[in-house]
Amino acid sequence: MGGNDGGVTNLNRAYNPALNSWASKTAMSAAREDLAVGVIGGKLYAVGGYNAGPLNTNEEYDPVSGNWTAKASMPTARRGLAAGVIGGKLYAVGGFDDASLNSNEEYDPVANSWTTKTGMPETYRYNLAAGVIESRLYVVGGYDFSALSTNQEYNPEFNTWTGKASMPAAREKLAAAVIGGKLYAIGGGASGPLTANDVYDPAEDSWHTKAPMPTAREGLAVGAIGGKLYAVGGNDGLNLEVNEEYDPGVAHTFTGLAPNTQYVFQSKARNMRAVETWYTGDFSTYTLAAVPGAAATAFTAVSSYAVTVAWTRNGNPADITLYRAQVSADAGFAAVAGSSDTYGLSAVLSGFAPNTTYYVRVTAINNDGLLSDYSSLGSTMTRMETPSGVYFDEVSSRAITASAYGPVFTDITTGLSGVALDKDGEGYSAWRTGDTWASKTAMTTARMDFAAVAADGKIYAIGGVGYAGFLNQNE
Repeated sequence: MGGNDGGVTNLNRAYNPALNSWASKTAMSAAREDLAVGVIGGKLYAVGGYNAGPLNTNEEYDPVSGNWTAKASMPTARRGLAAGVIGGKLYAVGGFDDASLNSNEEYDPVANSWTTKTGMPETYRYNLAAGVIESRLYVVGGYDFSALSTNQEYNPEFNTWTGKASMPAAREKLAAAVIGGKLYAIGGGASGPLTANDVYDPAEDSWHTKAPMPTAREGLAVGAIGGKLYAVGGNDGLNLEVNEEYDPGVAHTFTGLAPNTQYVFQSKARNMRAVETWYTGDFSTYTLAAVPGAAATAFTAVSSYAVTVAWTRNGNPADITLYRAQVSADAGFAAVAGSSDTYGLSAVLSGFAPNTTYYVRVTAINNDGLLSDYSSLGSTMTRMETPSGVYFDEVSSRAITASAYGPVFTDITTGLSGVALDKDGEGYSAWRTGDTWASKTAMTTARMDFAAVAADGKIYAIGGVGYAGFLNQNE
């Protein structure tokens, strides 16, 4: 998304490796280049960038709905930054405003807020790359008066940085992705575009050179899917459309698995003569829970202050799958008004305003605590406050004026809102709505400081002060 194709662009396109095809998606709200992107809970967060100046823009993209939503801006406007996601939070590091930066800012999409964290020590840089391995952020390369080979590890748990083995060669405008617990630093440039492909092993704190890209380029982007790396775009003196796949030969994708289910894995290797090693010990993990399905009736009960919502398992195992239902008065869930965790297939959410539209979504959480994408359950409107009784305003021998008694009714003028009253079970009156004013026939004499009283179905206006002085009019 974004970039420069002869001018700054807001393009958003998706590549499907299974079909080897590209599809245009909803463009960003504003064009920008030199931005960074991270994925949290199935949503893409595009931060920073440049368009006539450094930007602090933060937009959320939902691939399911195709919608972009503006989110809390970064504290520091910058271009040429890098980003990584750890524990459901995005870390935006480095960049350039009017100078190289060591900034490190954490974005929490649940709170929609940013927190400043410890900056990169001794290093101010931009046009860098980053990847996440085992809840650590590795930040490599970049530029500050010259291309850099720097490699630093950030630990968000302790908010600390540690220097690691430098890359084999200094470079900027590179890209990075993680496969098999190792970080691949791809392309970039120093005095010209490069084909470099170096892999960093954090367990050994060492680098190894791998097969170079076919096309030398800088300013490219990379992503990893199914154990393979895809390097797209970039510049070698001209902007490029090239898309090249790199297979490190260490991964296999197992399909047809059940959601939120534990699977046990082993691995082994063999040499060029097919002599095999011993296999490893057991390593296990849970599949993600499936996105909850829509129930035939999503809202099974609605009151003036609470809603009961329901969904289906969609293949998730019973009793061990936790669901989290959330409600918001905003369709984009900028603020969550209520939340409920349950192992069941329904939840009661309460504490809401009457006569108000609320949106509800639900996610499933697997046994490793990882969330599925959210499933939208739609929206509903809470009921009007329930009258607690009837108040008799006027009683005569031939008529009674009665009012629905209770709280101050919310938004009684909105839509079909109103109250109705019944006498002797004969049927309710027409719906009454109000909280409005209407002009009626004016008094004959303009005046103030007079008295008024209701009697015999009429309003009597008596005395007061007019332009001619004190009055004795009775109208």
